[in-house]
Amino acid sequence: MITTVGPRVIAAAALPPPTGLAKRHGRVAGGRRIAFGGPGWWAYALAVGSVIATLSGCFGSSQTPTPQPTPTPTPAPTPPPILLITSPEDGDVVRTPSVQLVGTAPAGAEIVQQIAPFGDRRTSADDNGDWVLTVDLEEGNNDLVFRIGDDEATTKTLRIVYEPES
Repeated sequence: MITTVGPRVIAAAALPPPTGLAKRHGRVAGGRRIAFGGPGWWAYALAVGSVIATLSGCFGSSQTPTPQPTPTPTPAPTPPPILLITSPEDGDVVRTPSVQLVGTAPAGAEIVQQIAPFGDRRTSADDNGDWVLTVDLEEGNNDLVFRIGDDEATTKTLRIVYEPES
């Protein structure tokens, strides 16, 4: 810090312990300039009449960055449960009036076959995620719709064609 004792007298105070020499740089039209320096720090003062200007700093110093708050990480969205129908395959032609559907889902999940307008048929996946459901078919195309519980995002549609033996 640079302090003044009068309009033309300049002194250094509260600077780091001087390891360099204070240097007076002569008179400046009715005033004085004084530079103080040491390894890694400096100060300069100029007094002209009753106007005093001071400047100080450290070599290699830069402006201190403003700390920014650390953003809270957003957890990755949980993917929807996956419903797989492994047998029969979409478009299969069968010769029997019912078919056993086999699939996988999360362990304990409720598998729902949507049957409009009569209501739904339900089964549950076992501890390994395996499930089986027997479905009655009508002659011709049978479009079967399944989901996990009430989660419409897991909906799967399967077409089974029933062609009775002649």
